[in-house]
Amino acid sequence: MKLKGILLEKNIYKNGSYIYDFLSTENNLISFKAKGTDKTTSANKYTLFFLNIIEGEFIKKGNKYLFLNGKVILDSNFYYDSYYGLIFLNAVKELIYKIMEKQDWYKISRNLVFIQLINSRNTSKPIVYIYSLVYLSLLILQTEGLDFFIFLKSQNLDDLLYKKFKDPHDLKNVEINTNELKEVLKNINTFIEENFNSKINSFDLFLEHL
Repeated sequence: MKLKGILLEKNIYKNGSYIYDFLSTENNLISFKAKGTDKTTSANKYTLFFLNIIEGEFIKKGNKYLFLNGKVILDSNFYYDSYYGLIFLNAVKELIYKIMEKQDWYKISRNLVFIQLINSRNTSKPIVYIYSLVYLSLLILQTEGLDFFIFLKSQNLDDLLYKKFKDPHDLKNVEINTNELKEVLKNINTFIEENFNSKINSFDLFLEHL
């Protein structure tokens, strides 16, 4: 069977095999086993990377999947070309692993794929990465049942600025200055820290270099 989707977590299994978490475009979260993908001779050595969008060929046995081969539809290599891109990758990992319940990952699959497409087309505009993170943060918080906008009202903060990030189709067109971006990231991180006793360290890196 063939599936398209986006790659997330990778864990060592045994005997040179790995278990990967994969969000399919059909909005399913599956885990699959892949053998020897870290070997230099593996045809899939550069296929299975975090946030790569791939089309894979799988064998399904019961509720278990084995990855046979695949091709990359959109790789995440462009993030490694800039400091902001690297911070983005780390921030996405933090957002997903620190905030979301694993069983809820599938709820963001299509949005995460769409964000990848936006970012890949705007690699010369690192500010788009920050727009993407704000949108993804608000989406994840909403998915986990937390209303960020109620928090803003309780702090007497204006929520008009944040409403610019409600639609991912508008991310690349949002007009916002550096000080406004800093306000957004700080407030989201404060909210996350209050609710999860943890903060997104990569947001602090953005703040240091904005």
